[in-house]
Formats: sequence, C-alpha cells, structure tokens
Amino acid sequence: MTWDTGQVDCLFLRIMAVLITPGFTSSFSEISLANNIPFDDFSQKIVKIISDWKEGKEFSMLTSGSTGEPKKIILDREVMMASALQSVHTFGLRSDDTFLCCLSTDHIAGLMMVIRALVINANLIVIPPGSSPFENLPLTITSNPTFAALVPMQVENSLNNQLFKNLKRVIVGGAPVSSGLEEKIRDSKVPMYQTYGMTETYTHVALRKLNGEYASNTYFALEGIHFTKDERDCLVIHAPELKIASLITNDVVDIIDDTHFIWHGRIDNVINSGGIKIQLEKIERAAENVLAEGISLFATGIKDEKLGEKLAIVIEDEKWSDDLISTLIINLQKTLSSYETPKEFIFVKEFKRTALGKIDRIGTLKNVIIG
Repeated sequence: MTWDTGQVDCLFLRIMAVLITPGFTSSFSEISLANNIPFDDFSQKIVKIISDWKEGKEFSMLTSGSTGEPKKIILDREVMMASALQSVHTFGLRSDDTFLCCLSTDHIAGLMMVIRALVINANLIVIPPGSSPFENLPLTITSNPTFAALVPMQVENSLNNQLFKNLKRVIVGGAPVSSGLEEKIRDSKVPMYQTYGMTETYTHVALRKLNGEYASNTYFALEGIHFTKDERDCLVIHAPELKIASLITNDVVDIIDDTHFIWHGRIDNVINSGGIKIQLEKIERAAENVLAEGISLFATGIKDEKLGEKLAIVIEDEKWSDDLISTLIINLQKTLSSYETPKEFIFVKEFKRTALGKIDRIGTLKNVIIG
C-alpha cells in the first residue's frame, strides 16, 4: 500500500496494491506505525470501507428520503458492482485514472466513488468533505485527479483552480445547479454532468450534460435503465441490472421518451395557493435569472387565511427598498403568471447552511418566521 504523507487528512491509495497485498488484515494502529501516518476517525473509516469490500462484508446506509421516510437498508454488493460498472462504462473510466472523493462516505455518492475505484483498480485520493477540495490537496501527490464527484458549492469554489481544470470529467450532485452556476460551467472546458439518483438506486441512474456541445436540460438514462411516470407526473425508475423493477419517486418530470426526461422539482416542493399548484423550483429558477449573481434565495409557502398558502421568496440580503422589490416583481412577471408571482419577500441577513453549503431551508425559516 502506498500512502501520501503530504497531509495528515489526505489519503492517496493505489487500490490495486491494497487488493493484492498479502495480509491486509493489520490493525489500524499497525498500518499507522508502518506508514508513519496518524489514524483519525476519517482515515479509519476509509480503510475500513476498502477492507470490508475486499473481505465481502455487507454495507448499510440510510435511504435518502427521496421516496419516503429515511430508513436503514443493507446494500446489495452485486448491485453496488453493477452500479459502479455502469458509471465506468458511461464515462470511459480506466485503471490509470485517478478518482477524487471529497464527499462523505456516510452517503451513497461518497461511498460509491470509493467502490468504483476498487472495482477497476484505479487510483484514489480521499479527503474530508469541504467547500474547496482542490485547495486541500497536498502538493506532494504524484497523480492529479482526473475524475471527481462534487456538490455545486465545491464546483463554484473550484472553477479557477488549475487542478480542477485538469480534470477529464466531473459529476455534480447533492443539490440542483443554480442558473448562475450553470452559466459559469458553460465557460469551463472540463466536461461536467448533473446527476440524478438516490441511495435506493445506488447513486446516479441518469445524467444531463452541463456544458459542451451536448449541454441540455434533459436527463438521459444510463445503459439498461428506462423511465415512466405515475398519475402524479412523478418519475418511475425501471433498472433491472440494479434489481429495481419499479421505483416510484417524488420527482415531477416530463417524459420525453423511455430514456429521457426533464426534471421540474419535487412534488413536496409544490404549494397550493388559492387552488393553484405552484412548483417552487420553477419560481426559484425565474428569480435567479433576474437577480444579480451571487444572491442566494429560495421559494416557500407561508400560511395565509385567504389563499391557504401564499408564495414567498426568501432572499439572503439586507431588506430592499419598495422600489427595488417592485422592479423585481416586474421582471418576474415577464416569465411567471400572476399566480406564480411571489406575494411576499422575506430578507435574511444570513441563511443557515449545511456543512457543504446547502441552504437549510427549515432552519432558516424557523429563525425568521417562527423565531
């Protein structure tokens, strides 16, 4: 096993060495002494994943909540292998590629990055999750990343980094890509794909190209997967190789054909305002298109005696003047119907966010509206 010692919290592994080295059953402390690297909880977790995979052990994980209440499931190793190979074939990944995993391996996206590398004996760099992963890579690594899985905030913070620019392909998931970020991505020469998937599908089952010749708002299925929709207009996934006969989601879509769809948002992000159903993601995209770059926002429904729920936009900024709000409304009405025009604007100096920068809508609203 080869370790990079340039930084304590970065692991650089040649996976083939791990798989074929005799007696890879040493305790963490013995490995630590042999390689002169202190073992923290993060490092132990990564090595345990590699060891457990080699030894044929089971993996468990909480489902995403995309198809119902989160619950613990045992992951099927055959399906993990099939999912990994689907990604390998789709992106043309090879054993001489170097994968960068900078996502939590407690979630399916991070875990499957490690598994993909194991399956094809690729190089693997693993660092703890952070908002600017390429700034945390040690200068002493001997193989630059060629394939990475990132969340939108990590992409935003990495576009000008030279290591990022050297990547051959990037998958982006965990949250929708804002229109502002997508505009920046179009100018990048690094091929980038937005992923669609969840724990229940063992990560992505569909992709859409974010830049380059085939950039599109339409998702395409990975090989062997096809789609239908239910009476709610929600996506139904059929993936025999992943042992999924029919998986009903809560994602509202337009089906183009059985391998292509356009995603509109989650059905639980629909509010009923005066009997009119409004998809909140549509409102957010419209607002992002007319607001200045860098302004964060989200749409929500607020209880209203007359409408039941009234549409509001929450903006991360100091309170705006009435004239500025009126200008925003006029611009929104160019693309939104009168029913879809926000009835209230809420200004918050600073949103609550998750560890990776995703807006915590519930926490923000609790402080603003309830608090």
